[in-house]
Amino acid sequence: LSDLPILVKLIDAQQDLSIQVHPSDEHAKRLENLPKGKMEFWYVLDANKDSKLVYGLNHKLTTKQLSESISDRSIEKYLQKIPVKKGDIFFVNPGTIHAIGAGVLIAEIQQNSNITYRLYDYDRIDKNGHKRELHIEKALKVANLEESSIPKQPMRVLKYQKGCATELLSRCKYFQVERLLINTERTRILYETAST
Repeated sequence: LSDLPILVKLIDAQQDLSIQVHPSDEHAKRLENLPKGKMEFWYVLDANKDSKLVYGLNHKLTTKQLSESISDRSIEKYLQKIPVKKGDIFFVNPGTIHAIGAGVLIAEIQQNSNITYRLYDYDRIDKNGHKRELHIEKALKVANLEESSIPKQPMRVLKYQKGCATELLSRCKYFQVERLLINTERTRILYETAST
């Protein structure tokens, strides 16, 4: 797997996942001596009616303020929480504080890197009575502490061809994501046959 340039994951969040941040390529080299940071793209496959994602901060913080908010467990009031629905897409740039909320099923396309710095995990305890490890010192070095603008859903542009259409969902220097919409009678029959 280490030779693959990207990974694709399906994440079915049954509860709010931990608040985390990923480094850029530059930070990964400096902090971990590894060549790649982590750029992510999320495509929401399904979401409960009241589901949300954490995407950045709702106003600018200093490193000291963020650190203190983690210590006193007030960090949630500084997180930008965005309602989501099926079909929404999000680029999660390195440095963006983020988390997937309960009730969200996403397809995640990412650089093949396993570097995750966990800032907060709601003080949850595992079956052995331990809290999950946090990586606050490194997270504070890579986190974007500016106020995040609310991500806008891009205008969808479809390119039609016989039997299908393609829709460009995202493009960056690491990967491109397209959605293929198949619209043929044969495909419809196959789908209906498989569903019965």
